[in-house]
Amino acid sequence: MENTTDPLTSLCGTPIDVRTRADAIANGTQIEAPAEFVDRADLLAHVTLTADAWGRYVTWTNEDSDRTGVLLQDSDDRLMDILRALAAGIHRAGPLNRVESLRFRVACFRRDVVFGPDDDQDPSEVELEALFGRGADGGHLITVHEPR
Repeated sequence: MENTTDPLTSLCGTPIDVRTRADAIANGTQIEAPAEFVDRADLLAHVTLTADAWGRYVTWTNEDSDRTGVLLQDSDDRLMDILRALAAGIHRAGPLNRVESLRFRVACFRRDVVFGPDDDQDPSEVELEALFGRGADGGHLITVHEPR
């Protein structure tokens, strides 16, 4: 009789809970970057951002512009800024199969900062972290989040 138990289950026992990337996307804890944006950034992987990172650094509304005084911002451009900064960091670090994670910086306007009429409107530099993995099909997966 063949033993079909994987080594991790043999060592640790049956998992209490297993969640997949698809589960995280379906329940909204991760948001998938549209393929056309990922392609424009020359990333050869599926990319998701945690809902927290997306909410802080991608989402931008007209109300944000009215409240902060920062004009010429939109969610698409903010996402591209993150993906391009990620791509630049990956190119500096080398092939994806050599690293498990990568911290990178991107300049962006925070949604909670309000500028006065005489203030310089300079973006803040924020640090994000990309975690690298492989999907069931062997393809590269990247998850971007705020480092702890």
